[in-house]
Amino acid sequence: MAKKTQEIIRDMSTLAAELYAKNPKIGRRKMVAALGCTGWTADRILQGLRSGKPVARKEGPASVQTGKELGISVKEFGGRFDYESKLRGVLRELCRDRFVSDADIRERCDIPIPAFRTVAGLPEFQACQIKDRGTVYWSLKTNVDEVRQQARRWGISK
Repeated sequence: MAKKTQEIIRDMSTLAAELYAKNPKIGRRKMVAALGCTGWTADRILQGLRSGKPVARKEGPASVQTGKELGISVKEFGGRFDYESKLRGVLRELCRDRFVSDADIRERCDIPIPAFRTVAGLPEFQACQIKDRGTVYWSLKTNVDEVRQQARRWGISK
């Protein structure tokens, strides 16, 4: 079956190259109609033809991936769900010398809202939050501690 697919791809790329040689301004729709392929495939073929790269893949040992592994590493995949480190990174990036609203932090760290509430409730992150006039602001722990100390001096509890 793989040989049959390779032949179809070779035939399709040859036909595409001929169509492009006749009319370099050919569009995706006409390419789809002529080749009987999807719009995505026609776009890829046209991009290849316009850039001058060969459309057909070279078969044989040269096309086999060497050194590059399939998939993604466990560490990288697990990093997608390490919400604590994502939040720490956003705080380091945005909050060095400023206070940022809760909504902006949530938007920037790309954590689902229920998980964000859970992570934000951890003691480590509670120390980085301060509430003022109904809005929760985030900053580094040192900045929050400094502001709380100033507020206490004036008899305000934050």
